[in-house]
Amino acid sequence: MVLGIRLNWKEIKRVFASLMIEQDSLRQVLKRHSTVFSNGLGTLKGIKARVTLRSDSKPKFCLPHNMSRALRPKVKAELKCLTEHSEWATPVVPVVKKDATVRLCGDFRVTINPVLCVDKYPIPRIEDLFACLAGRQRYSKLCCRLDLLKPSVAGAVHRSQDSQQLRRQQHSKARHFQIWEPVLVHDHRKGEKWRQGVVMAQTGPVSYKVNVSEQGVWKRHEDQMLARAEQTR
Repeated sequence: MVLGIRLNWKEIKRVFASLMIEQDSLRQVLKRHSTVFSNGLGTLKGIKARVTLRSDSKPKFCLPHNMSRALRPKVKAELKCLTEHSEWATPVVPVVKKDATVRLCGDFRVTINPVLCVDKYPIPRIEDLFACLAGRQRYSKLCCRLDLLKPSVAGAVHRSQDSQQLRRQQHSKARHFQIWEPVLVHDHRKGEKWRQGVVMAQTGPVSYKVNVSEQGVWKRHEDQMLARAEQTR
């Protein structure tokens, strides 16, 4: 006994043609936006990162958090890519990524955030976003690699450094310490605020290593140091 099955070839061809059209449309979208869907490292273009501080703000230089010695070379390399010197210093928390490199997360709550001029653009609530999607029939999900997009901040960093240096030259007292010079260094712990020490080496344009007797060798910014003669006046 043979059963005959009637196929609606017209409907089958119509469905097949629709699938082909959708595939062609997808290929066109991928080709037109190839830079978005590429596997390489992207660059954020047309946007310059900039923060605006209050006019009465003063630079704040904080000590770094403790971290393992294995991460220190990687953290120093990342910091060197961002800037060479700044009057602002905020603690960072290194996060190890899958490729063994590190991502630096700055703790700006103690430095920039209190003196930051914040734009009043509130983030939409999730309820408002869901209300905008009401009645929609098709949805898509795109996984964006936003963590790999780095805005070009080199120009802004250099301009900020030049501005800070000029402001420092105009309004601050120049300080320069010689090797073996007796100085007072700021102690960030509770108790005495200043400790006597001797300059051992200059580690940067404005940073020094100071031997503080039993406390060991401390690394300090010049703003955290005083000549003993200067302190007695």
